[in-house]
Order: sequence, then structure tokens, then C-alpha cells
Amino acid sequence: MKKITKRILLSALGCIMIASVSSCSSENEYVYGESIPHFEMNNSISAVVDKVENACIGVTASSTSSQYYSSGSGVVVKQDGNTYYAITNYHVVEGYDNYRAYISKNFSIKAQLVATYPGHDLACIKFEAADKYNITSINLPDEDDEEKPVLNVGQTVVAIGCPLGIENFNYTTTGTISTPVYTSVIEANNTYTNVKVFGHDAAINSGNSGGALFDLNANLIGINFRKTVSDSEGNMVEGMGESIYYTEVIDFLQEYNVL
Repeated sequence: MKKITKRILLSALGCIMIASVSSCSSENEYVYGESIPHFEMNNSISAVVDKVENACIGVTASSTSSQYYSSGSGVVVKQDGNTYYAITNYHVVEGYDNYRAYISKNFSIKAQLVATYPGHDLACIKFEAADKYNITSINLPDEDDEEKPVLNVGQTVVAIGCPLGIENFNYTTTGTISTPVYTSVIEANNTYTNVKVFGHDAAINSGNSGGALFDLNANLIGINFRKTVSDSEGNMVEGMGESIYYTEVIDFLQEYNVL
């Protein structure tokens, strides 16, 4: 009997009314194969959050013709003066025409949709913000960069997003990479596209869509977009999140001349 797993996309839909170890902070040099003291791991995670949190945003999408809206997450990948470009998932913005970028729980800025890549579940928005808001951007590596991130199963990762809505702005969870990068099929607009993704067990929920996944060097390694919650027999599962591999993000942004 064929088993069918149930996967869910991670945008939070609601009514308007309601809604490898790569580095550590210790002064001692880490020797490959040694166990890492717990306090050093925590310090590394805190250092990652400190470095990237100002590039992580919330994203909402709405329409004047509907009482419904979508809420997700995003990450700023380019700054051009006071213009900021951020990645999110296509399914966060699909079917809407009003967009807002949240740079804190209580403050948002009107955004514009720059480009979409439905088959890869990616979208790019841009917004204007003054220097006083201290927004930063993530540096994406060149594909030929010798120091580009390398993913290993068991490697620690940090997820930042807005699960269950903007009220949980920049909620941070950690986990490990569960699978090597593999090809998965994403369906959009009755079209099926092969996309590079990988699995991890950092907690992600509705609202984490479009949110960033980092390694311990604060490299953007993926964009969270879905998780498996059960199989066809109703057996519930946990810790089976999926992220779009960062090279897909680079290809998308280059194709639309954002990078």
C-alpha cells in the first residue's frame, strides 16, 4: 500500500478580525571530532542571532477585495541606499496586492512585490526605510566562492521567523540538518518544478514561511517553506521541516537582476 505523507506550507492564514558546528565563540580552538561544551554551543547561537536578527523581517499580504490575509517571514538580502530587498515564499504573497514588511513586532513599512518564482516558491519584495531603523542585509555567497556554506547532516542550524503571526516576531529555534540536499517537486499553478531542498528538525510552524535558516557562521543556508506533519494513515510526525537550498535563492535573484 502506497503511503502518502501530508505536508503543509507554513504561511499563517487568518481573518482580518483576528486574526557543524562551523564555529564557536570560545577562545580555545575547536579540534574536529571533539565534543563541544554546551555553553560554547549556546554562545555560538547567540552570536548568530546578534549578527542576523536585524535582517530578519515579518511579511504580511492582503487584498482590498478580501477580508483574509497571509502572514509569513522574510530575510533582507540586499541594501541599495535606503531600499531593502527581502526574500519570502511565493505562497505568502500569492493572490494578494498589498504587502507590508515588519521590522519589529509593532512597526511595519509598505512594500512592493519585485519578482516571483512560483515553481520554486520564492518571491522578492522591496521597501524603503531610514537608517535609524538599523536594518541590515545578509551577504549571499557567490556560487564559486571557496568559502560558501557546506551542509552536513547533524550540523546545527538556527531558524528565525514569525510562527503563528507577527506577534511572535523573530522567534528563534534551533535544530540539526537531517538530510543531504535533494531534489523535491514543488507544484504551483498546475506546474511541477524540481527544486533543491533539505530537511532539518528546527521547530517551524505556520508563519515561518519565507523565514531564514542559518548555520553557526551566520550564513543563510535555506528558506523555510514546509514541513511534514503526518502520513496517509494519520500517524503524526515531528521534526520534519524543509528548507529551499540557498543556491536556488541566488539563482532567482540573479535571474531578476536583484543581485
